[in-house]
Amino acid sequence: GQLYAASKIESGLKASIKDADDYARVLERVDAVGIGGRLGKDNTLAISKEVEKANPNMTQADALKLTMSGVAGTVSNDPKILGTVMPEIGKLMAVISRQFPEQTHNLEDFGRNVMGVMEARGITSDPTKMQATLDNLARALILTQGKMTVQDYETISRRGGAGNAQLKDNDSILYDIAAASQMKV
Repeated sequence: GQLYAASKIESGLKASIKDADDYARVLERVDAVGIGGRLGKDNTLAISKEVEKANPNMTQADALKLTMSGVAGTVSNDPKILGTVMPEIGKLMAVISRQFPEQTHNLEDFGRNVMGVMEARGITSDPTKMQATLDNLARALILTQGKMTVQDYETISRRGGAGNAQLKDNDSILYDIAAASQMKV
């Protein structure tokens, strides 16, 4: 019994050290980006805390990584823009990971791809439109039962031609991804 307990404590300590090191490395990236100076860093960390609060199974480092994907996608760390949508992107990632475990789920890539869809649609400064797009994107991904990924939809959005994604309404996400899923082998 004591040996088992000791091994569990050891593995817990190693995981904690790894998580702390991972967080420190992501924090270095936040400093290197430097968007908005000190206030920008504080904003990024505040958004990350919201992501972590909304997603209790997410580590502090993962919450910051996801937040950084949002900062990269909007070139902003405005809490009014990212403070509401980034926690929801974390929730979507959790749902998709749970529903389709056979897919590869890299948190940073997922966040970058979702923000790529937002950017292609020209809505990165409108949290209401971002949330509506995220809701329909979630429905579309579940509708295809894991056949289509966020990366697929970002590709669809970008390959439609300059401005094409910006002209479409949110319902078009469902139709675009349904049509594309029929072509994907």
